[in-house]
Amino acid sequence: MKLFFILLLSYCIVNTHALDQVDEHAVSPITEAIIEIISKMVARGELLIPDWDSKASIEINTINLADKSLEAGYILGWNPDKDIEDNLVNVAEAYFKLIPIEGLNVTKSVKDNVIILVDGIFKLYPFSALRHKPELKQSIVDRILNALTLIPEIDINQSVHNDITSWIESAIAKVQIIDPSAPAEKTVNYLIDTLFDEIKLPGFSSDKTLHDNVADILRSILSNSADL
Repeated sequence: MKLFFILLLSYCIVNTHALDQVDEHAVSPITEAIIEIISKMVARGELLIPDWDSKASIEINTINLADKSLEAGYILGWNPDKDIEDNLVNVAEAYFKLIPIEGLNVTKSVKDNVIILVDGIFKLYPFSALRHKPELKQSIVDRILNALTLIPEIDINQSVHNDITSWIESAIAKVQIIDPSAPAEKTVNYLIDTLFDEIKLPGFSSDKTLHDNVADILRSILSNSADL
């Protein structure tokens, strides 16, 4: 589930209506190569997640993991003495901290984290010539940050913590009254469905696998750019 929160950071990435006019498949060969490498990296990471089925949708996998964690009596970041909103923030941040890119930090701004994330991904790229292309990295960073400004809950100059909190507050505000007598699994599954509905990313669907979502989101964000 570590790499699921690359999506949460990159939830970050754009509002669907922002790219209504864009052909999501129109990417350059270099961009497509980068996307394929990232997608394969995510797919390999999925194989390392206990009880994660790389062929199943991200929603099914997330619900299964939540249900198994509840059965085991432990959810990473969960504190039974805190309310539901605080716990969802804590869980999101706990998994964010597991993203295998050095330097990412919830106390840093979204802008700084995007720069660190893109730089970290370029360091993983197998062709050294591309690792040292600051203009390409900057172009990708700029497109992500420009898209982020269209999301009401996101302020790229605020910390990841503050923006995760705003996103969860917005999602919870749209949730119908939760029955306190309902089983924990039912409540958590309902909240997961609601949170996925709040991920307004072009190319994102909770019915697709994690690696397919990553690839499709990146194609939508990086498409039709003359400098990529």
